[in-house]
Parts: sequence; C-alpha cells; structure tokens
Amino acid sequence: MLRHGDVRMLLTGDIPRSVETRLVGVDVSLAADLLKAAHHGSDTSSSEAFLEAVGPSVIVVPVGERNPFNHPDDDVLARYEDVVPDAPVFVTKERGDVTLESDGERLWVTTER
Repeated sequence: MLRHGDVRMLLTGDIPRSVETRLVGVDVSLAADLLKAAHHGSDTSSSEAFLEAVGPSVIVVPVGERNPFNHPDDDVLARYEDVVPDAPVFVTKERGDVTLESDGERLWVTTER
C-alpha cells in the first residue's frame, strides 16, 4: 500500500488469487483509492472478494500492446464492472502511459491517449 496523505494506492505486483485470499483474511484494511491490477489483469488474480475489500475508485491495468498472453482477461474486466462499476479502468495498451497525481486529498489520472 502506498499512501500520500489520505490517498491510498494498492500496488499488487503479480500476486495470485491465493495471496489475495490471505490478504482479505488478515485484520487490516485493504481499502484503496487506486488499484494497480494484479498480474496485468490475468484471470489468476482480481477475485471478487479482493475487489470488494479494496473497493477502488480507479483501476490501472499495466499491459503491453503486443503481449502474447492477451491480457487483460475479458472475465477480469467484466468482474471489475460487476464489483466496482463506478471505477474507471485504464488499460495501458489502450490508453498509453497513465500518470497519477495527488495532493494527498485527491487523486488525478491522465493518460497518453
């Protein structure tokens, strides 16, 4: 968890669903304004319980334009829409570079495209 004032950003790396499950089971708040999608939006991560615990306002999915794994997974994108329907999802292969700015109270997101 990266915190700047009141703004919380959860940077997940490549954690799988099993780690998400353990994190949800720990007595600590996972609530975050921004979620960096785990494992490039692969279906091995982003469980419904984890998304509910985080409750992000914004989701960033970092993935290369020509990735051979076809990330992000369509089921994961649908899960984002189902669990956190008000959170915009920024996929870097579509939006280019994603820039985050915060004054410690608010978070702004700009994209290359």
